[in-house]
Amino acid sequence: MAISSGTDGDNPDDAPFPSLYDELDLLAGPVGMPPMEVIRAATATAARALGQEKAMGTVEPGKLANLVVLAQDPLADIDHLRSVTETVKRGVRYPRDDFSAGAAKASAAPAD
Repeated sequence: MAISSGTDGDNPDDAPFPSLYDELDLLAGPVGMPPMEVIRAATATAARALGQEKAMGTVEPGKLANLVVLAQDPLADIDHLRSVTETVKRGVRYPRDDFSAGAAKASAAPAD
């Protein structure tokens, strides 16, 4: 049986990470999934559950280049998934230092 991660959990606008990270912590902690299985649940299995496995979920030729670069090894500690140094979305690099929690919503808000 495959387990896919994903959450409808809401975050405060100023949260440094999506609520998905809390779910991944639960899978690795109380649920007892090994870190590699937790990562697979958030990537390949989640893409398959959404019918998107041909376009994403793994890093391979022909797929969208969606990935994160980490400073620490998440196989040693799943909390290291929070050591993001940059995100690559559809091949475009976004340095973590440029991220500002809540900025996307703030810039989308209508002007007075």
